[in-house]
Amino acid sequence: MGLSSANPTDCDYICRQIAQTVEQQDTRLKNVRVSLDIGAVDVNQLCFSIEALLKVYPAQELVSFDAFFEPSSQRYLIK
Repeated sequence: MGLSSANPTDCDYICRQIAQTVEQQDTRLKNVRVSLDIGAVDVNQLCFSIEALLKVYPAQELVSFDAFFEPSSQRYLIK
C-alpha cells in the first residue's frame, strides 16, 4: 500500500498505526499521540513526534519524543 505524507488521510493513518504500535510495545505508555512533521527538509526521512502519559505506579508523567524513520534503510532514530 503506497502512502503519502502529502495526503492528510494517509498522515492520519500513519499516526494511528505508530500510536497503536507504541502502546502495544510499551504498556506503560497511555494516551499516545503522534504527529507528523510535514515540513521536514529531508524527503528520505519521515519525522514525527510522540507524546504519551507514562504510567509507572504510583506515578504518571507526560513524556514526548522526536523520532525519525528512514524508509530506504528501515531505520528509526528516537531522541
